[in-house]
Amino acid sequence: PDLNASCPRIAAQGVDLNRNFPPDHGATFAEECGPSPGSDCCSAHPGWEPISEPEAHALVMAATSFRPDAAMSFHSRDSDAAPILLYPYASPGPPDRALNPADLRRYREWGRTMEPGPGRYSLGDPYGALGYRASGTWMDWMHSERSVTAFVLESSSPCGDRWCDPREYGGRMRAQARTYAGSGVALVGLVLGVRPARHRASGMAALALAGLVLALLLRGGRVHLLIRRLACTLRRRMRKGDGDTGSVEMQGLV
Repeated sequence: PDLNASCPRIAAQGVDLNRNFPPDHGATFAEECGPSPGSDCCSAHPGWEPISEPEAHALVMAATSFRPDAAMSFHSRDSDAAPILLYPYASPGPPDRALNPADLRRYREWGRTMEPGPGRYSLGDPYGALGYRASGTWMDWMHSERSVTAFVLESSSPCGDRWCDPREYGGRMRAQARTYAGSGVALVGLVLGVRPARHRASGMAALALAGLVLALLLRGGRVHLLIRRLACTLRRRMRKGDGDTGSVEMQGLV
């Protein structure tokens, strides 16, 4: 809604949905937006009350209905700096607001596992990674009030702005989207406990392919025997998993 007729930015942009959730709602408003009345025109406006926006309400209802174990939100950055993977807490909150040691270990371990390659992401809480605090965020609400392991991925921009022309940057945008989607898939694997199987399958597939190429180059007429041996070895390795592990390995191999 147009909160102030003399404030075109609010009319155009509305409330910042990532400031519209209950934890410490509005606590950092003055810090982010400055003193009134100019603060009413701030693009980080938190809304006049928590969950005042229909989009925020929809997220609350989805979390309540589906009861997820983990969740991930993707944000676009206005620069081409490296992507940042964030975990709670964004808000300063009360003096004791901090992740307990077990949660902190899990977030850091999972965050590094979700990384598509060493050094591709910065990892940390918003203050440590970005240098500022923000109250009323989705991530803090999911963790503190729904006990959900929640990450926010601040993506890198291929054009240095939040919105890029797909005609010029479409290829890079799609490549980055695949990378970020892979982080989401890794998060699903962590929740299901299938991370080691997925990595073993990828390694075994690469080893089998390398062996096949070497055989074609060096072994001549003995290629078929070597292929059978590689296939048997791969099959035995994949059968060592229990439960659904074997099926996950096969999916990773395919």
